[in-house]
Amino acid sequence: MEIECTQVEQLTYGDFLMSLSEMSCLVIFSMEPLKGVAVMEIGPQLIFPMVDRLLGGSGMTSVEPHRMTEIEKAIIERAIKASLEALGEIWKFVSKDINVELQRIETDPQYVQVMASSDTVMLIVFDVKFGQTIGMMSICYPFSMIEPALINARPEQWLFNYHSGGDEKYTPEIRRRVEKADIVVRAHFPPSRIKLGDLLRLKVGDIIKLDVRIKNGKLLDPVILDVGGQKRFVARPGRVGRKKAVKIIGVLTDEDEINLYGTGSVKDGESKA
Repeated sequence: MEIECTQVEQLTYGDFLMSLSEMSCLVIFSMEPLKGVAVMEIGPQLIFPMVDRLLGGSGMTSVEPHRMTEIEKAIIERAIKASLEALGEIWKFVSKDINVELQRIETDPQYVQVMASSDTVMLIVFDVKFGQTIGMMSICYPFSMIEPALINARPEQWLFNYHSGGDEKYTPEIRRRVEKADIVVRAHFPPSRIKLGDLLRLKVGDIIKLDVRIKNGKLLDPVILDVGGQKRFVARPGRVGRKKAVKIIGVLTDEDEINLYGTGSVKDGESKA
């Protein structure tokens, strides 16, 4: 599912009600300790494919738009509660005390008279892509409801809550997903010097001598291990069976990098390769 915020505007609650479709799913939810309720509208283009998916379908079944039945409301309620839980996590960046909770689900705008028609509200509109289905969703917040939270909260406090308010229950899932990610690992030999004239005359098949030390056929100089584009470890090259490999011998420090990228000297009994 992809969600993109496309519009934020100020209007009256009466104007919001007039814009609602009779086929929409209207979710009334509270945000204790803030007073009042807010309304989430899920358009019919989304709600019926979601019901189909929850029933085991592909979510692509074409359904004639209609007013939701009590059975369909019961089916979609679990998904709506999960959405409100995610919304609550966002609001905790503003205030950790806010608790978003579902009050009821309606389908008729006439039963959503939760505030005066003249009350000022903030309407946030989203474009939602659900599989191959594209529809709209909106959230209507009364200003009288959210104003106390916004006045008492400072932007720098939101940032603090973002960094310090991580929910540890998501940590195992994040770790599981990260552990499956592919990452590029490269081993870098210390740089070698070559004359500019020799560089200009290079052609396919030429052999370049590296400024690395060997003894008894073994490479003495360690290599730098690059993990995901970042230099992280010092390692020694070798083999495991028939495959080339490197053995990590330590974490890379600034001093290691200076030593490895220096010209160095050749000791007795050693030769350059």
